[in-house]
Amino acid sequence: MVKHSEEIIEALSRGGVHHLESIASREQLLRAISDRLEAVPAKSLLFELLLEREQVVSTAVGHGVALPHPRNAKLLHLQKRVVGCFYLDPPIDYDARDGEPVWCFFVLICLDTASHLRTMRELAHCLRQPEFMTQLLQKPDLEGLTQMFAECAGK
Repeated sequence: MVKHSEEIIEALSRGGVHHLESIASREQLLRAISDRLEAVPAKSLLFELLLEREQVVSTAVGHGVALPHPRNAKLLHLQKRVVGCFYLDPPIDYDARDGEPVWCFFVLICLDTASHLRTMRELAHCLRQPEFMTQLLQKPDLEGLTQMFAECAGK
């Protein structure tokens, strides 16, 4: 059983759920993400950190999902973790190992390594659940997505 569902739900409430359209490149996507995350005041720095991370290796995990995150989120001087969900229409090529274009981005901004690993573990757990993925395809709003995480945590 996955723990800490309250933490990811609270982080998601800080980051929100967003819809992006007509994004043509990885850089344009990361700029739009940085601009829309209200909980992160340092927009330019966030963009630079996300871009730097993606240049190392793509954070696409397959099945149309990616988990972008800065390598050194401490530089952002946040007090609490932030998770933002971004739905993209149309999806873009994001160098996923399975070759599928990516349409859903969970952006993770965690305060330390332990928090980052817990968040990644919970996301990975939920993304492996067929019911969760089926519901995610419907691009739920914040309320729907938080309910999905609450239900997934109990499995």
